[in-house]
Amino acid sequence: MPERVRREQLLALFRNRVGVNLVALLITLLFWVACWMRLRNPWIPVWGVALHATQLLPMPWYRRFFLASERGQIDPTWVVGLHGILMASALVWSAAPWLMMPANDLTMTTVVVILMIGIISGSVASLASVARVMFTFTVPATAALCLALLRRPDALHALLALAVLAYVGVTLRFALRQHHLVADALAMRFEKEALAERLGEQIAATERASQEKTRFLATASHDLRQPLHAIALFGAALEHQLRQRERAEQQLAVELMRGVNALSASLDTMLDISRLDAGVVVPAIQACVLNDTLLAVSAIFGGAADAKGLQLRVRATKLVVRSDPQLLLRLLSNLVDNAIKYTQRGGVVVVARERADRVWLDVWDTGEGIAGEHVEQIFDEFFQVDNPGRDRGRGLGIGLSIVKRLSRLLHASVSLRTRLGVGSRFRIELAHAGSVQAHVVTLEAAREAQLGECPRPRRVLVLDDEDSIRSALLELLRGHGMLANAASSESAADRVLADARAAGQPFEVLVCDLRLANGANGLAIGKALQQRHGPGLALLIVTGETAPDALRQVRASGVTVLYKPVQAQRLLATISAVQAESIPEKL
Repeated sequence: MPERVRREQLLALFRNRVGVNLVALLITLLFWVACWMRLRNPWIPVWGVALHATQLLPMPWYRRFFLASERGQIDPTWVVGLHGILMASALVWSAAPWLMMPANDLTMTTVVVILMIGIISGSVASLASVARVMFTFTVPATAALCLALLRRPDALHALLALAVLAYVGVTLRFALRQHHLVADALAMRFEKEALAERLGEQIAATERASQEKTRFLATASHDLRQPLHAIALFGAALEHQLRQRERAEQQLAVELMRGVNALSASLDTMLDISRLDAGVVVPAIQACVLNDTLLAVSAIFGGAADAKGLQLRVRATKLVVRSDPQLLLRLLSNLVDNAIKYTQRGGVVVVARERADRVWLDVWDTGEGIAGEHVEQIFDEFFQVDNPGRDRGRGLGIGLSIVKRLSRLLHASVSLRTRLGVGSRFRIELAHAGSVQAHVVTLEAAREAQLGECPRPRRVLVLDDEDSIRSALLELLRGHGMLANAASSESAADRVLADARAAGQPFEVLVCDLRLANGANGLAIGKALQQRHGPGLALLIVTGETAPDALRQVRASGVTVLYKPVQAQRLLATISAVQAESIPEKL
C-alpha cells in the first residue's frame, strides 16, 4: 500500500511539472524581456536563456518518465533526477533579485518580489505531492530573495524580507498539511479499491459456490432419485401381486411402501429447491380438508416425537382452506419436523383456528427459542442457529427456506413469534374455503376416481437407459394388465415402435426419461419419435432431473412431466390421463 501511494504521488508530481513548465515559460519570457527593456542589463538575456533551458531541456526526460510509468518501471532514480532539475531552476531564479532589483527602484523591486513569491507559491502547490522535493526549489529561491532585500539597509526592504519569509513559511506549512491529507486520501482510495477487489472475489466465489450447490443438488437429486424410483416401482408391483395372498405378506409390502414413500418425501424436501427456484412447480389450488393434512402430519411425525419423548398433539378441525394439498402438507411438515428437531422436552402442538375469512394454522413448540438477531436469518438457505460445526444430524438447514418458497407459491403468509428458553410459534395464514361437508373425499377415493376417469392404455413403451428402472416399470405396468416393452436408446425405441406399427399393434404411450445415456435429451428424442410414429403416440416424461434450465425447458414444451420417485398410483393415473390428453402438469 505505501508503495502504491508513493507511485501515485510521483505521477501527480510529474504531471504537475509539465503543466507548470508550459505556463511558466510564457510568464518568464514576458518578465525578463520587460526587465531588459527597462534596465538594459546585458546579463538579463543570459539569465532568460538559462531559465528557459531549465524549463525546456527536462521535457524529453519527463516524457521518458511517463513511458516508464506505463511499463511499471518507476524507481527512486527518477526522484534524484527531479531534485537535480529543481536545484538548477532554483539557482537560476536565485540570481533574479540580484540582477533585476537595482537600488532606489521601488517599482522593479515590487515586481520582482511579487513575481518570485508567485513562482515560489506555484512551485509549492505543484510539488506538494512529494514533500522533500518541495523544499529543493523553495528554500534556495526564498533565501536568495530575502538576502537581496536585506542588502538594502532601509527598514522597508527589511520588512519586505520578513513578509516574504512569513508568507513562504505559512505556505509551506499548509502545503505539508495538504500533502498529508492527499497521502491519506490516496491510502484510503487504494484500501477501498483493495476491499472492492476482495469483495468482488468473494462475490464471485459466492456465485461459484451457489452454482456448485445448484449442480450438486441437480446431480445428487438425479442420482438418488433413480434407484429410489426403481425401489418404489418394484415395491408397488410387489404390493399389487401380494394383495391376494397372506395378510402377513401383504402387510410387509404395505410397510415397505410406507417406508419408500417416507424416504421419497424426505428426498423431495431436501432436493426440490431447484424446482421451486426454476418456477416449474405450479400449485393446484383447490378446497382442502385441513383435517386430512393434519392427520397425515400426525402419522408422519408421531413416531419421531415418541422416540424423543415428546408429545405431538394435532387438534382435529372441520375447517377447509384454499391451497394445494400436497404443497401445504410439505410446508406444514417442514415446520413440524423443525419443531421436533429443536425441542428437547415438552412437545409440539399443531392447531387450526378460524379468523374471519382467514385460517390460522399454528405450530407451537416448547423448544430452545430463537434469538432476536437470528429471526430474519432462519429462512435463509443452510442457516442453522448454534450449529457452527454443521452437525449433519440436525439436517441441512434448508427446511425453512423451502417453507418461505412454498408460502409464496401458495399465497400464504408465514410469521414467527419466539422467546429464548420458552419456545416458538410459526403461523401459516390461509384463505378460508367454507364447510367441510362439501369437500370430504378420501385420498384413496380420489385416486380411484382419477384412475377411473381415463381408461388405461393397452400398449406402453418405456425408454430409459437404466436397467433397474426399465425392469421396475415393466413389472408395474404388466402387473396392471398392460402390454409393456422397454428400450434403452432412441434407435432401439425406433425399431420397437416401427415393428409394432407394422404388426398393426402400435404403442399408445411413450414413457421417457429426460436424461439418457451419453447426454441425450429425452424430451427431444420423445418428440422426434412422436413425429415419426404418431399421431396416436402420447408422450410422458419421467425424470429425476432438478437443474432449473432443464426443468424450464420441459415446462415450456408443454409435455406432461413427473418427477422421480413417483408413486405407482400416480404414475398409472398419469399414463392413463396422458393417453386421453386430459391431465395438467403438476408437482
